[in-house]
Amino acid sequence: MHGGSAPQVVAAARRRLLEAADPAAARLVELMASDDERIGLRAARDILDRAGLAAHARVEIPEQDDLPPFEQVEAWAEQWIVRLSGAAS
Repeated sequence: MHGGSAPQVVAAARRRLLEAADPAAARLVELMASDDERIGLRAARDILDRAGLAAHARVEIPEQDDLPPFEQVEAWAEQWIVRLSGAAS
């Protein structure tokens, strides 16, 4: 095998990326202290994301025993659409 998919080429590329990981992480930490708040926030989010601490959206749908699951979700969504459209007016 030859070219970019050759095992030795892939291994060398992987080594280079791994060697760059520590300096890249250090740079993100430096950027968190940026005078530009947007840059600091992005750096902080990137660090948290890579550490597995990213923000996740979670939706709680109250159970309604009298409805099948799909209809429970549908009823919940309809309630939120009404609430949001009322808030927009």
